[in-house]
Amino acid sequence: MADQKLPRTTPIAAFGIFFCCIGVIWTILEYMKLCDAVNRVKPDAKLQFFWMFVPILSALKLSDTIKALNALNSQYAVGAAEVPDNIVLNLFFAMYPMYLCFDVWNKIADKMEGAAPANQ
Repeated sequence: MADQKLPRTTPIAAFGIFFCCIGVIWTILEYMKLCDAVNRVKPDAKLQFFWMFVPILSALKLSDTIKALNALNSQYAVGAAEVPDNIVLNLFFAMYPMYLCFDVWNKIADKMEGAAPANQ
């Protein structure tokens, strides 16, 4: 892991659904990047991004993403606030948990690479 930089996500991309078609594509690409990065660090997580196209399953799979990120957060002692795992929030207001996931992932990646957290 030390020789390869971990990808970072753009937290504001979670709200891309408000920016019409290109914003939705941006959100999907960022979530795909997040799932790929977490799978590299924690292979047993087996996160898959394409579930976000199925309404009910997307909330359940977002919950799996949150659990994996919270586990990495505590494993690497990042100190970031845990992402709340609330199925109602995941189902109806998925942009906010995704925003928190993207933000926490950036902090985890910074901690793993030994870099100082950005904007702290």
